Amino acid sequence: MERIAFIGGFDKTDMTLLIARTLTLMKFKVLVVDTTVQQKTRYVVPVMKPGVSYVATYFDVDVACGFKTMQELNSYYTQNGIPFQYDYILFDIDTLYYYMSFNISGQEKQFFVTGFDTYSLRRGLSCFSRLLQPVHVQKVYFTKYMIQEEDDYLNYISKDYKIDWDKEIVFYPFETADLDANFVNQRNQKLRLTGLSTPYCDSIGYMAELITKKSTGDVKKAMKQMMN
Repeated sequence: MERIAFIGGFDKTDMTLLIARTLTLMKFKVLVVDTTVQQKTRYVVPVMKPGVSYVATYFDVDVACGFKTMQELNSYYTQNGIPFQYDYILFDIDTLYYYMSFNISGQEKQFFVTGFDTYSLRRGLSCFSRLLQPVHVQKVYFTKYMIQEEDDYLNYISKDYKIDWDKEIVFYPFETADLDANFVNQRNQKLRLTGLSTPYCDSIGYMAELITKKSTGDVKKAMKQMMN
């Protein structure tokens, strides 16, 4: 069971769910754990009887909301007689508290997801503020026009944090049309790629490759099923 953390103050809900759906279409069993302050998946993922903490299934993706620790999550599965067995657990994290409480250590694959507004950058970095040992993290940038000065700025404001940045950056050249397509998905309760730009879809696929270490062909085959 591999744990993948998407960290930052930027809204990661649609991206995380689309990646998770891609993985399920590749026959992996996936759980998304939303620990964010806004708990957006509570409103995006339809649930018959929501509670303080619960797990719902959405297009074969299990989504957990309201849990504060892995122990709480394990207890939920035990109490409901459900095997806690997944190939991947994807964490959506935007606070130091949950970064620490779920023990997101350097052993997990960690992505720092951000735009270049000050809020996204500094709130995201606050998740790493109590690290005692360096962690390896890969940058995921949501920006229409990527310029070197933006990356230099993040490197500068993060220089006192114990972060070992991966040299490779995942880049989402986010367009208004992509935002609109995600809104259509939410209203129609769908997880699909229709209407999303080719660069956005390519980035979803690339991150699925990074997580699974499967070939581009395997990922594209799965993503093709999300075009309807």
